[in-house]
Amino acid sequence: MRLATLLLASPFLTGLEPAMRVNHDISGLFSAIERTVVEEERQRASGRPALSGRWVTVRATAYSPHDAIDGDYHATKGDRWRWITADGRTDVRQTPYGIAVPRLAGGRPAWPYGTRVLIPAGQGYLDQSRPEERIFTVDDCGGAIRGKTERSGVLHIDLRFRSESSARQFAGDRGWREMRVFVLE
Repeated sequence: MRLATLLLASPFLTGLEPAMRVNHDISGLFSAIERTVVEEERQRASGRPALSGRWVTVRATAYSPHDAIDGDYHATKGDRWRWITADGRTDVRQTPYGIAVPRLAGGRPAWPYGTRVLIPAGQGYLDQSRPEERIFTVDDCGGAIRGKTERSGVLHIDLRFRSESSARQFAGDRGWREMRVFVLE
């Protein structure tokens, strides 16, 4: 009864006769339900659940823990921590791909460690990988990308590559790419 009252009070239907409003509301309600059911069936048939989150435009730079700059930094961390990212858990020798985000005031990362990010193919980051391998985890952070974010006003992320040559190829002449990524909830 409350749904019918809300539907009848709908501002775009107030000019219609009550019987017409009820028929229009019910048919609109059924078509909305039908669209939802069809979409749920399509997702079930594809074997992929619907993802919830938000799209974000970022500027992506690239690094490799094996390049000259980052390699020297990692060497200063000592043997035990040399290959471990800022989250304290990820060994880059076993997980060569990941995402670093800027460190905010107070030292916390812009996106919490463990945040999963979908990077669609066609943007230059591991484009040949399978769709189920396109979700990457935030496991690192850095001060250099914080400065770039503050100067440009656009969030910079740093994508980790297995090799320095791959990182340089991704970054290109500008040293970064603009990308659309989907941050999963």
